[in-house]
Amino acid sequence: MKTFGTEVAVDDVSFEVERGEFFSFLGPSGCGKTTTLRMIAGFEEPTSGSIDINNESQIGRLPHERDVSMVFQNFALFPNKTVGENVAFGLKMEGVSKAKRRERATEYLELVDMGGFEDRKPANLSGGQQQRVALARALITEPSILLLDEPLSSLDLKLRKNMRFELKRIQEELNTTFIYVTHDQEEALSMSDRIMLLNDGQRVQVGSPSELYGEPVNEFAADFIGDTNFFDGRVARTHNGSVDVSIDKLDVTLSNMSNSINAEEGDRVVLSLRPENIELKNGDAPDSIRGEVSAVTFYGKLSRFLVDAGGQEVLVEVAGKENRLRFTEGDTISLHFNTDDATLVEG
Repeated sequence: MKTFGTEVAVDDVSFEVERGEFFSFLGPSGCGKTTTLRMIAGFEEPTSGSIDINNESQIGRLPHERDVSMVFQNFALFPNKTVGENVAFGLKMEGVSKAKRRERATEYLELVDMGGFEDRKPANLSGGQQQRVALARALITEPSILLLDEPLSSLDLKLRKNMRFELKRIQEELNTTFIYVTHDQEEALSMSDRIMLLNDGQRVQVGSPSELYGEPVNEFAADFIGDTNFFDGRVARTHNGSVDVSIDKLDVTLSNMSNSINAEEGDRVVLSLRPENIELKNGDAPDSIRGEVSAVTFYGKLSRFLVDAGGQEVLVEVAGKENRLRFTEGDTISLHFNTDDATLVEG
């Protein structure tokens, strides 16, 4: 736990990270991600609780006494030092000889595709190049854990996407444990082995990207990770581990849904349905909802349809040019989906 005065920034958050794992903290601004990371780094002390690295308590240890390195959001390179000097700085603090420092700096710059830049100054580098230098500087001391605080947030979109592949490649090549902070769901899903989702200083869910996307534990988790549609409903019947759900205001009952939460007959529930799991069809179909296409937006590889279903707005994603041209605004259609693709979540 971490409090600042009367404000609780992190509330009883517990987790374990495996050696060599890419583990991400994901959540909205102010949810406690960076505060948790700073406690691991030693820049903040927890108000209560413990932090263990390699089975050793870190409480009371200064940042330089912990077997971790950190990559900051603003890179924090020394402007008066060359790229090589920046990268080798940690080794200099450890008393490594100048010749050995230069050799190791060259090695780690090659690792991040910055070979040949040793004698340049940070001001002469692009944002992406500065990020690579900051990464090499953090890795050169071979820490047990590398902490990364939204390191790609200042880069443009295309460069961010390229750097995701590079970060994952480097992490796998070195087999170093990465703990990564981000508010970007796509970033977390594309790089992480596991993710801890946080909200209001509390742990919401921990799991693999596929688990968080496909099996969200509550409405916040389903809404924050990816796009989804929510339908309010009521449990009509339970039987043999499955449930029938009657969706409010739409006059439709979905049968034989997997009961992913403890729900009993008559309970209010929320059904989460991802837009890519909905199929547009002409006419009626089993386990379907009638609606009218209100808008169509083209995104290149896919199209997004906004459908008015009895006053509820439903988002549908369809891949392929042929499907995009099949339906236009004003068409009356059926929204069809497999109930296995729908998830009951806590509201």
